[in-house]
Amino acid sequence: AFEQNGIKKKTRFRHLPQPPPGKTEQIIFRMIEESMTNTFKHGNADFMSLHFLYENSRITVRIFDNGKIKSAPSGTEIKEGIGMKGMRERLEPLHGSLSAGYVKDGFLLQAVIPEADLNEQHN
Repeated sequence: AFEQNGIKKKTRFRHLPQPPPGKTEQIIFRMIEESMTNTFKHGNADFMSLHFLYENSRITVRIFDNGKIKSAPSGTEIKEGIGMKGMRERLEPLHGSLSAGYVKDGFLLQAVIPEADLNEQHN
């Protein structure tokens, strides 16, 4: 765990390929960068966690923050801006999926990238 801009961050890695193949690493980096920008700019959070997991033939990236949105009920519809649309567009060539929404005590963004597409972009 570390702190930056007044926000404590925790990162967990589980079985993540080192380094992720092809453009996956760059796409994940941009997603984290955009999420952190949104957290700093809109979230008023004091905690953010990044969780990277490789299992069931896919990479899953989960980014959570406990920002001011924590008062929104789970399942409340979110309004997608340019950042979220950009994340979706970058995941499309990898056949990845993106979900985002309010959860208990904050906001959760999750991307899933299938292994078959990871292998294809590596060749």
